[in-house]
Amino acid sequence: MKIGSMTGYTDAMMAVVTENAAKQGYAPDAWFSPDSVDGLGRPNPYMIFANMQKFQVPSVQVVVKVGDTVSDIQEGRNAGVRSLGVLEAAV
Repeated sequence: MKIGSMTGYTDAMMAVVTENAAKQGYAPDAWFSPDSVDGLGRPNPYMIFANMQKFQVPSVQVVVKVGDTVSDIQEGRNAGVRSLGVLEAAV
């Protein structure tokens, strides 16, 4: 299983976030921001498709989108993938 992350942050912001996240044990196999898809972030499906291309996933049927916002779920639905919403997270 591969983890591809999608964010509303810019690439510059992610340079800081990814370093700190890795120090805490979270390092996705790939990540994409709206900068990576011509500014067409959520709820557009293009960051999901970028992850699928990166990992050579041929079908949306094997992809699961997990998110904690309405736009996350809309992104997944627009891509035609299964979408799971996180309602509460441990801090």
